Amino acid sequence: MSAAATIQSNAFVSGVATLAGGQGIAMALPILTAPILGRLFSPHDYGLLGAYMSIAVVAATIGNWQYAQAIVFEKRDERAWALVRVCVWTSLVTAALALAVPLAFAAMTLEAGGMAELRPWLWLVPVSAFISGMTGCYTALANRFTRYGDMAAIQAGTAVATAAVSIALGWYGWSAAGLLVSYLVGQVVTFAAYGALYRSLRAQAPDTSPLLSRAMARRHRAYPMYSLPTSVLEQLAANAPVYALGLAGAPQLIGLMSRARTLLGAPLALIGNAMTQVFQQRAARDYARAGDCRRIFKSTFLTLGGLGIVPALVLAVAAPWLFETYLGPKWRDAGDIARILAPMLMLQLVVSPLSAVMQIAGRQKLDLALTIGYKLLVAAAVALPVALRLDPVAIIVGYSLAMSATYLLYLGVCWRLAKR
Repeated sequence: MSAAATIQSNAFVSGVATLAGGQGIAMALPILTAPILGRLFSPHDYGLLGAYMSIAVVAATIGNWQYAQAIVFEKRDERAWALVRVCVWTSLVTAALALAVPLAFAAMTLEAGGMAELRPWLWLVPVSAFISGMTGCYTALANRFTRYGDMAAIQAGTAVATAAVSIALGWYGWSAAGLLVSYLVGQVVTFAAYGALYRSLRAQAPDTSPLLSRAMARRHRAYPMYSLPTSVLEQLAANAPVYALGLAGAPQLIGLMSRARTLLGAPLALIGNAMTQVFQQRAARDYARAGDCRRIFKSTFLTLGGLGIVPALVLAVAAPWLFETYLGPKWRDAGDIARILAPMLMLQLVVSPLSAVMQIAGRQKLDLALTIGYKLLVAAAVALPVALRLDPVAIIVGYSLAMSATYLLYLGVCWRLAKR
């Protein structure tokens, strides 16, 4: 291996280590505080939080219309900074459009299963959408300029703030409201911290004009045209079981599934997110220079597979007992659900970072086509049990199987695209 390649490899490892190490607190807190939260909040409380997040996350995904991705991949710094203004414009438009969410739900009957408590909170969906859009923009800038230490510190600080608020409010009996407030506090803390980082970066940024920003919006229009629908469909598919369980009248099961997915996937997701940030930058550079990013693709695949398979298998076998022991008797069913989701989450850990190859190779159209196909598969997998009035657990089983098949398909396609 050449000296340049060795330096690049060391930089990659260092970047991953910085993010993963700094995120250690964020990874540990949901697990360490789980016994407390499991006894302060009920599955129904987590069901309301899960229902809100299933709506807010779609609006947040629309956010800046995926223009933040272009900030990472744009070759010239001046153009990257011009895209920040585009993210502001698009995030404001998204927030305005998101007002349709609370207005639509105001006319709906949510009393079934105790979901009426959710209605006033939906007025905060536009705020979540704007904050998420701008946070995504600031995160892309931090990634572009390799501010991995700051990124890790922000995630850890957000986790601490969220945990502290949720425990404090749960102690005072806030029930579902405590979880919802803590979730929103976490968003605000992240936004404020990245805003401060943005201001420090902006001090040395080149001047840009609205005219250049408009030109950049046109230049990177493939992101809102193709990446945005793809990302929205991905979120809809990820939350498909929540929507289906709501239609099946099983809000309690929403809470159990939400908690299971969070605790089972939190350590895996944090590692995967750290790898994604660094993989995108390194793979984009290798692909631009040589039209081949298979080396970093393979090393990332092996690293994530090795990190995830052992805990995923342990949890898949012992999750019911672990949940009952750790969270309390009322959470044993969440362990049963965690066992169902374990294979899917393992594949998600490995494949999600690698799927960035679609964007790097400029294959947004193919990504959209594949996304539409597997979303239809997921929709059928969760809708069929509802239509047949099967046990609601069948919705979760169908979802896990459909998503697992999807991740395997994406893995094969992205490997082929990793070399021009």
